[in-house]
Amino acid sequence: MKKIIMFLCLMILFTANSHAIPLPYNAESWNKLSELGPSEEKLAKKMLVRGVYEGAFATNPHKARKLLVTNVDFDDLVFKVNRFYIDKKNALIPLGLALRVISMEIRGARSRR
Repeated sequence: MKKIIMFLCLMILFTANSHAIPLPYNAESWNKLSELGPSEEKLAKKMLVRGVYEGAFATNPHKARKLLVTNVDFDDLVFKVNRFYIDKKNALIPLGLALRVISMEIRGARSRR
């Protein structure tokens, strides 16, 4: 059942003209997901974060472990990305880099802002 819901959300995200998401996924596309409705938005955002993680680990697991935290729940990461994109200075940062910055913050690296 969960796979069917995920598939339907992907279909909605990538086929509906009114919800077309520009690439790269940054604050504009991230925030546009709120038009889907609360439960669909939550699932879509979680799927995007998970997709970044799965892509990174499929491509280069060793590097992904260095760049991304693995001890944080995807729901928590969605919350942190929402907070990250509230700052207008972060609006153009692609989701993958946003997750890298968030991972650095979780690990305790100092921000250079």
